[in-house]
Amino acid sequence: MTEQEDALLLASRQGHSDIVFKILSAGGVDINCKGKQKSNLGWTPLHLASYFGHQDVVETLLKFNADVNVINGMGDTPLHRAAFTGRTDVVLSLLHYNADVSIINGEGRTPLLMTDCPEVKKLIAAAEKSQQLSRNVALLQATTDGDLQTVKSLLSSTNPPNINCQNLLGNTALHCASFRGHKEIAVFLLQNGIDSTIKNNRGLSALELSRDPKMRQLLDIHPLQTVQKTVERFEGYIMKKSRFFGWKKHWVILERGILSAFHTRADAASGLRRQFFKYLDHAKILANQEFDQKFKIQFSDHTVYFFMTNLGQVDCQRWLNALNEHCAYSTHYTSQPHIILTDELDEDYMPLGCIDDALKNAKAQQQVLGQQVSSLALYFNSLSDQQIRQGTATTLRMKLSEIVSSSQEVSSTLKHCLTILMQQEEVRRVQLQEEAEKRRVLEDALHVLATEHFVLEQSVRHKMNSHDDAMDVFYDATEAMSDCEYGGPFFKEDSSNGDSNSGIQQLDEREVCENIKEECRPVNGELQMSDSMTHSNTISKYLALVLKKLDDICKPSLEVRAQVARLVCLCLNHRRQLPHTMHSRNEFSIWSVLKQAVGKDLSKMTMPVIFNEPISFLQRIAEYMDYGFIMQKAANLPDPIDRIEVAVFVMSCNASTEDRVGKPFNPLLGETYELIREDMDFRLIAEQVSHHPPISAIYAECPKSGIEMTMSMQPDIKFWGKSVEVKPKGHVIIKIPKYNDVYTFSYVSSGIHNVIIGNLWIEMYGVCEITNQNTGDRAILNFKPAGWFGKDLNKVDGYVVDKKGVKKKLIKGNWAKFACSCPADDENAALALNAWCTSRTINDFTPPAGVTLHWKVKSKPKCSAEMYNMTEFAMGLNELLPEHENVIAPTDSRYRLDMRCLENGDIEGAAAEKQKLEEAQRERRKLMHSSGEIWIPMWFSLEENEYLKCKEWSYNHKYFKRNYRDCVQIY
Repeated sequence: MTEQEDALLLASRQGHSDIVFKILSAGGVDINCKGKQKSNLGWTPLHLASYFGHQDVVETLLKFNADVNVINGMGDTPLHRAAFTGRTDVVLSLLHYNADVSIINGEGRTPLLMTDCPEVKKLIAAAEKSQQLSRNVALLQATTDGDLQTVKSLLSSTNPPNINCQNLLGNTALHCASFRGHKEIAVFLLQNGIDSTIKNNRGLSALELSRDPKMRQLLDIHPLQTVQKTVERFEGYIMKKSRFFGWKKHWVILERGILSAFHTRADAASGLRRQFFKYLDHAKILANQEFDQKFKIQFSDHTVYFFMTNLGQVDCQRWLNALNEHCAYSTHYTSQPHIILTDELDEDYMPLGCIDDALKNAKAQQQVLGQQVSSLALYFNSLSDQQIRQGTATTLRMKLSEIVSSSQEVSSTLKHCLTILMQQEEVRRVQLQEEAEKRRVLEDALHVLATEHFVLEQSVRHKMNSHDDAMDVFYDATEAMSDCEYGGPFFKEDSSNGDSNSGIQQLDEREVCENIKEECRPVNGELQMSDSMTHSNTISKYLALVLKKLDDICKPSLEVRAQVARLVCLCLNHRRQLPHTMHSRNEFSIWSVLKQAVGKDLSKMTMPVIFNEPISFLQRIAEYMDYGFIMQKAANLPDPIDRIEVAVFVMSCNASTEDRVGKPFNPLLGETYELIREDMDFRLIAEQVSHHPPISAIYAECPKSGIEMTMSMQPDIKFWGKSVEVKPKGHVIIKIPKYNDVYTFSYVSSGIHNVIIGNLWIEMYGVCEITNQNTGDRAILNFKPAGWFGKDLNKVDGYVVDKKGVKKKLIKGNWAKFACSCPADDENAALALNAWCTSRTINDFTPPAGVTLHWKVKSKPKCSAEMYNMTEFAMGLNELLPEHENVIAPTDSRYRLDMRCLENGDIEGAAAEKQKLEEAQRERRKLMHSSGEIWIPMWFSLEENEYLKCKEWSYNHKYFKRNYRDCVQIY
């Protein structure tokens, strides 16, 4: 394996068609080389490109004469791999270059059996029919031309034609050989099992079409048809396929509808060491159309065995006949309503109500009627060729009377069949009613059990917390400011310098804001800020207290006082809680809503408002910026390995979702959301750019650090019976212009558990890779699934590697609590990191030596449990301030009346408004469809991304120009 071949395999895997073209154009490379590494072992470049869906690479390889039917170690061709992953365009390219659709891989499956994609199935099925038709035409043509060698070659090939195929006139290959007198070909066809009883469109068999007496004598062979009420024992050596050991020889015995297998004939004679046995009742025996010595049996317990004979097609046909006889015998006698005794086998027994026997009688009578009608038709044809003789009317009347009699018999039998079917239908209807009632009882029982479980859990929780609630201490804002007298959280006094103004340490504005928020949590009386539109007096009071305490510590300059006043106003100008608490969901069962949606996409399903939380999905994504300061901090770090701290931001993005099981409102098409937070140094705009599938595009920027973040998200939400799975599609791109860094990553999956019974809980799982496209450094984060007993719930492990793949840092944490790291080459620090993360108590955020704590979660307000478990940041997202009027876009989420009603506690009003919005959106979609109009987003466009090598939604930098003339009226 040369370096060029390794490069070819890697480029084919990653989809770099230009690199593939250069390597192949240079020559000296085996285009069908197979990988030697673990990631590509036994796979050729065409396999890799087909599997990962790189259609342009596939076309390049095929143009350079890559083997389209090359097989890897598992027996898969590129078509197998492309079909498995549902790559429609790749499948088309492979079929265009005559890929063989009949090759069977190591699992005994053709490409058609590898795919679940309907489009791919149609393509491969059409190709199979086309290739089979070509082989059939070749066989008929060779038979017509008398080319015995070609006939032998076709029938002995790996993918032989259908030996019983017919042309447009209904003639088989035996018809063609018979009519033209090709005796050797006729004998060869008969030896290979062609059906000599097939008739063409004129109702003539090959025997009747023959003009040569010797050919007629050759074809005039009628096997003795005997009806046996018992089946004969059949045995012999046959090959059975094992998944691990391949084909293995067994001595197989068929006796009274039972298949038994032994190692040797001696074991069978002694009855010892039987390998397996299977009952043949209701079994399906299917011959392999591609290989005439193979067949499979699908037993009634849904297991499938593959067999192959070694003595040719005749031996295989003998096995098939014996298997069908034993299967019919076993199926008939195991389906009888009572036991058939031995002496009853000699009776002509026909059980009442047996639909199979009735249908057989009807079929036989219909065939007789058909023959009589054909005879009458021939008789009429003969009358047109000669004069009517005496007695013609009598003959005609006899034939017509026979037809009438046969028609009456057919009608009577069909009425009998209909009666039996109606009886069976009635039985099934009653069974269906019984099953429906059983299901209803089960659902009611589950609902009662879940309700009792919840009530019991709540009662235990209230008893445990009653003592703690009695000890709660409430304090007012004046007491909260006492910390300032001792150099509290806002400013610290430096006694070493007599200058009063210099006595104030220059703290980070973000830290000051966070401390102000912490000190001003709503607790009682004058600092309760439930409505930010009426709390201006509260802000003034609090500002006066802050400045008074500041004057007691030092004498700040006017510039410092102005800065403090600005920070206080910024921090307190957002509401700290919702106007109304959430309604209890105990009386509502989410199972009653979701039970009809198992396996379906919930993003397209309308949910009752009671299960929503009063924010839009656009606002829910905006919560990612709650910890945006992590990115801003990373932007000021000179070392690129340290700047990969962006990975910590990725961990923090979903911290607010812990215990949040309410569903955000689905955004309307064209809905937007704007958020500007000067105290946190960012502004954000989001837009719903697509409705089906639902796609949201977001852009955020931090003016001081220059950071830009663009992201798109398409949530794929499905219900699997006991849990809801969320698989977001899309990418996030973060740019740090100061260092020309561009970070890209995708989302991890999440799940909501205990949908039927118990408390709902959320987990994140999957691997997220954050790549610095400028330096090549990467951070790999493994969001661990909860596992048994929740041992790894919310845990995240990861590491940072440079462009050479050398580990530089180890990362550990909890996506809902904290994140920390240590140098990868410091063994003691790594041990301390692991031990601290394992044994850390709930409020212990003091890491050991050598370990750096990058982030810890903000505590939620005390009212959070009554307000959808939201964070303080989330509670302010839907706040509509006076300064928003005539500033934000008319499509902003804050103008949605359904969310406004829900946050004010009006459930009925929210449901009514939600229905109005959805109906209006459906009407707009109908109008657009009827007029042929295509929706074009206002603030984002779909463009090719140079880093991701695919199309992504990009911000057009027009929103903050405040030109809303073309906005659609959606509310």
